[in-house]
Amino acid sequence: MEFNHVEVYRQRYETFRHLDKLRWQMLQILVAILTATALVMRLASDPIDWWFWTLIGGALIIVSCVMNRITQG
Repeated sequence: MEFNHVEVYRQRYETFRHLDKLRWQMLQILVAILTATALVMRLASDPIDWWFWTLIGGALIIVSCVMNRITQG
């Protein structure tokens, strides 16, 4: 049985490119979350409720967990 090194390399490269693409998408999501937060803070005349900060914190935790999983491969 012959071992095909080119196919192994191709599969690893495709996996790396996919994870790299996901990593950049998570960064874009993080920028969108922070932009939305800044807009809400700028437009809000009253103090922001606790549920908003909980929602933002949860979103940041989810993004960080996903980034950690992507980094681990």
